Amino acid sequence: NTGIPGEILIAMFGIEPLNGMGTLLNLDFHILGDEGESTEIIFEAFNFNEGFPSDITYNGSITIADVLGCTEVNACNYDPYAQWNDNNCEYAKTHFDCSGNCIDSLDCANVCGGSAHSDNCSNCVDGTTGETECVQDCNNEWGGTAIIDNCNLCIGGSTDQTACIQDCNGVWGGFAEQDNCSICVKGDTGKAACEKDCHGDWGGSAEFDECGVCDSNTGNDNQCFDCYNEPFGNAYYDECDECVGGSTDLDPCIIDCFGIPNGDAYVDECGDCVGGDTGSFPCVQDCDDVWGGTGEMDLFGACCTATAESPCIITGCDLPDSTVYLTETSMAFNSSKAIKQIKLTLEGSVIPSSPLLGAAGDAGFVWVGFSDSSNWVLGQSVAGTTIPAGSCGNLFNIDYLNNPVSISVEIKDENNTVIGFSSYFDSGCSEESACNYNPYSIDDISGSCNYPEEGFDCYGNTLAIINPGLIPETYKIHNIYPNPFNPVTNIEFGLPENTFVQIIVYDIKGRQIATLMNSFQFAGYYSLTWDAFDSPSGVYFIDMTSDGFKQTKQVVLMK
Repeated sequence: NTGIPGEILIAMFGIEPLNGMGTLLNLDFHILGDEGESTEIIFEAFNFNEGFPSDITYNGSITIADVLGCTEVNACNYDPYAQWNDNNCEYAKTHFDCSGNCIDSLDCANVCGGSAHSDNCSNCVDGTTGETECVQDCNNEWGGTAIIDNCNLCIGGSTDQTACIQDCNGVWGGFAEQDNCSICVKGDTGKAACEKDCHGDWGGSAEFDECGVCDSNTGNDNQCFDCYNEPFGNAYYDECDECVGGSTDLDPCIIDCFGIPNGDAYVDECGDCVGGDTGSFPCVQDCDDVWGGTGEMDLFGACCTATAESPCIITGCDLPDSTVYLTETSMAFNSSKAIKQIKLTLEGSVIPSSPLLGAAGDAGFVWVGFSDSSNWVLGQSVAGTTIPAGSCGNLFNIDYLNNPVSISVEIKDENNTVIGFSSYFDSGCSEESACNYNPYSIDDISGSCNYPEEGFDCYGNTLAIINPGLIPETYKIHNIYPNPFNPVTNIEFGLPENTFVQIIVYDIKGRQIATLMNSFQFAGYYSLTWDAFDSPSGVYFIDMTSDGFKQTKQVVLMK
């Protein structure tokens, strides 16, 4: 050992220098360190005569291999040369040496170092015997069989005593017993033995009531008493649950129709219980003097009772689409399209001032023209705004003198396209076959009806009756020919009943181009012509509407 940690010196003296290759020497050594740690072994050879190292080297490394074994000195397999404990130490069992010899005393069960011992009954107990010490019984006898019974008495064994028993009340050693009614009584029950009732039955429930009747039905006790507690009296409970009549000197109460004693509710003219505590008010007469009726004054000043088939027109919103109606003070309307301009003409009347308020006023309309000769006014918005599509109600308020003979409107949408509007007032032509038929006319004006010329409709379009005498079963556009056309086409349609018919032409953008029919017609087959001379080539739609029926067909104009 050179004194330098990790370095040893091996010297060979008196031998010749070695040349060549082979095994120089074998070394057996231990290297201390942590298990698994690697270390490098370096060999250097010196020639002491010359004092310099030779060129012998060792390339490689060696892994530390520790000496493992049992390092516990009291273990049977203790290794004094072990550097590290391998956790496999073996020890002698308790009370034995490493050779298995007993080094302690034997107990009564012959167990080395055991804890078994003899008890008061001379039995070997505890330890490995699985037996426990004997005890004294309640008679103080070791290992005796006497026990404490449910009455806390020591019985059995050498006592000559027997166990107590339960009575009928479940009490051990109790004094309860069953009586003639098979009921557990006396003892701790707190019950007395049963007795015979007035019928002679043990434990029976029959008893005499105050009217001297013996039975077990308590529901008929004292039936000879009235509600005033008078035997065989005539007092009774009325509908207000009060005892009246008999000796009470009280009269019965009266229940009103709402079930309230002496209440103020009553049945009104409609047969309903109202007033008092009902919270309901009596019904009233409607505009037709019907009690509880639903009639109300409509837009035309008449009392209207709505039905599913015939709804009432109370405001302009109840009018058909694209319709205006002149009342005494305003113009009611309903329009699914936007309105940009309105021209109103009242023939035979005088309009003394500009219309005001209403939807037109809200849209900023200004009335820009009057004419005493034609009695018309023209209104539009200076800012270019419109009455929005889907508006209805009051179009404007208006003053006029004298009832007009006829009324007409020309209404344009935001594209300055004329919208086909129907206009009515409460007087005019009431003939359905007339071109100016007014379904809302109240006062028919003599000579006010206008009729189309033979072979034409109210718009001057050629109208022919085909298949005279035949009535179709359904509404229908039967044929449009020619199609494509230039510029005239024929529209054949059928009406199964006398009705009001609209036939309107729309372009591909949904703009109304022409109104071919807007009048009353009799049932039958018809042929109508459309001259599209002023319309450009394109796709158009023929729309027919009548009494809930609607049909649309496409045509193509090719010029």
